[in-house]
Amino acid sequence: MRIIYHITYLDTIIVPGVLHLIKWQQLELFLFEGDNNMNETVEFDQFQLLEDKIDSLIMLISQLRKDNGALNEKIQAQDKQISDLAQEVEGLTTTRDKAKERVISLLEKIKQVAV
Repeated sequence: MRIIYHITYLDTIIVPGVLHLIKWQQLELFLFEGDNNMNETVEFDQFQLLEDKIDSLIMLISQLRKDNGALNEKIQAQDKQISDLAQEVEGLTTTRDKAKERVISLLEKIKQVAV
């Protein structure tokens, strides 16, 4: 009697900083009744492979969480910088407007003196 197991698992390829590729793999495990020793070896090897793939996936998730945290910190720092720059622009705009008003006022005074 032949027994077939269909196992679906994630296959990951990790190249730090370059590539995180995750794809589903299909595995068919054929076991034949009466050959218990070989069946156990094949089954153990296949489950060891699956366990290794799961460990790789866990490491990938951990790395992605660290990367996400670092990116969130960077976003917060840039948001603060944007806020600071917006306040600086607002202050410079106010200063420019006041200077413009003073120049206009001085020009009007010069006109009055010239007349």
